[in-house]
Amino acid sequence: MGWTIGLQNKWLSNERQPLMSMVSSKGSTARTSLGSGSIVPRPTSQLRLVTGGDDPRPIAQITPTVDASSRYIVALTVCNTCSALSALCSFSVLSLCSSFSVVCLCATACLFSLTSIGSVLSVGSIGSACSVASFGSVLSVGSHGCNGAIFKDCRKQVSHPINTRVELRIPSDVYDAMASCTRHAYRQNPRPDRCDYQKATCAFYNLTSGYNATGPCKLRRKGHSSWREMGEKPSFKIKKFKNAATKHVHFGTFSCGGVGAEVCPLHQTSNEWVTNKVTLNNQVQDDGEIDAQAALRRVAPGALAVQTRVHVYRGDDLQSVEVYVLLETVDDDAFVEKWFGGDFSLYERERTTGVEFERFGGTVLPDQPDDEEDVEDLLSAPAHLNEIAGLRLSDFDELSVASHFALEKFVNHWDGACRGGNHYIAYNGTKYHMIASGMDQTYQCTPTSSLGTLFVKESDIRRDDNCGVGNECYRSASCRSLYNAKLAQLRTTPGARRPHCPDWAWVVSTSVAVGVIFPALLLVATRKFA
Repeated sequence: MGWTIGLQNKWLSNERQPLMSMVSSKGSTARTSLGSGSIVPRPTSQLRLVTGGDDPRPIAQITPTVDASSRYIVALTVCNTCSALSALCSFSVLSLCSSFSVVCLCATACLFSLTSIGSVLSVGSIGSACSVASFGSVLSVGSHGCNGAIFKDCRKQVSHPINTRVELRIPSDVYDAMASCTRHAYRQNPRPDRCDYQKATCAFYNLTSGYNATGPCKLRRKGHSSWREMGEKPSFKIKKFKNAATKHVHFGTFSCGGVGAEVCPLHQTSNEWVTNKVTLNNQVQDDGEIDAQAALRRVAPGALAVQTRVHVYRGDDLQSVEVYVLLETVDDDAFVEKWFGGDFSLYERERTTGVEFERFGGTVLPDQPDDEEDVEDLLSAPAHLNEIAGLRLSDFDELSVASHFALEKFVNHWDGACRGGNHYIAYNGTKYHMIASGMDQTYQCTPTSSLGTLFVKESDIRRDDNCGVGNECYRSASCRSLYNAKLAQLRTTPGARRPHCPDWAWVVSTSVAVGVIFPALLLVATRKFA
């Protein structure tokens, strides 16, 4: 039997009316009233829904007589029709202006919520449960990532001591030229001059030891999603920063070695940061970079990172004083030699540009030419870069691969080698090594990080897949054992930072429970009034 629903609305009536009743009729024309007020004739056998009226029959009383399960299905059909009669509504139950929701108003993928997205028993919230105007929270009001909080941001805001200061003194004309560089122009290849390195004077002050260095330098703005205008805390790359006396700058000495401590560079008992090339990241997206790099250095070679205060001058006029991350640059001879020795080649892999050759030192090729330019041409040739893109687990140092993916899992590095395809690859003349990069948005909570696994499905592994080496490690008994050991080491580090995620298990279980209870109650109601 075909059913069509007709709706007559009498909300303005003052009479006390039964909620709804159903009447079966045949051979007439049913009319469905849409939210726009249009009338659509549909000749068929029909089920006619009447709101109000004198029909005394209770809800779900249908002719011909049907069993309880059929009444339940018809009741759901009526509820869905109520939803379909509202604008922007689809696949909903007793909802208005909603999508994929149950008993909601202006909501998407919700249960018993108003103006919310992916929430349960909430109002004006996203990914929350029993909350108001909140994001990723439970039993909260006006909060972010909280459990039982009011007007609070519970994302772990980490503060680090500031023991250094950096000054960037930029001539007025150079400052204005740098300010004219747009994000679009910066991403061009080649970059226009105004977006490339510019001459300036840099100064570094260690406020603890009293060490300071001042000298000429070159700097440029940087960033993709973190790109900011010149007066709005942009990130910077600095190179050729030369102290007049030593032609390099000593940015600090950091402890390493021992049980539970950070890994030491090759043949060293401390980690010396001596270079003329550094990065200043603005932290406008998140604050995880310093902690993520520290976690990385517990299991593998990683960049040093400290909090610093940066003074930016236009000529003699101070333009801004902001807190930045002072970050050791991986693409630097000083960094690569410190960790891998004098014979090395370095490549950067990015999702958008593929593999690019960065630099080399010593001997890294059989029958290597004497001329450095000839060596660079060989290492940057497309055929060679394709070989780097297709490296397998057997080409890598297995401990390096296991440590790298354990680190990405631990800090939720969603923009890393596995998901984003972003990382460095270093060759030390024997094996290839992975180096994590771009960790400014780590420790963020996402469904894939809190519920899923780092490794993509085994069937997805391909020679050119970004996570191919990770998948191979996951399938290899020895590599997976190393991965589990390194992940356990990171997780048991005293005081280690962790992503501050909402209790997704609680949210999901609540959603499932409500999703089961509501249809059950509806079925009971249909039986009671039958």
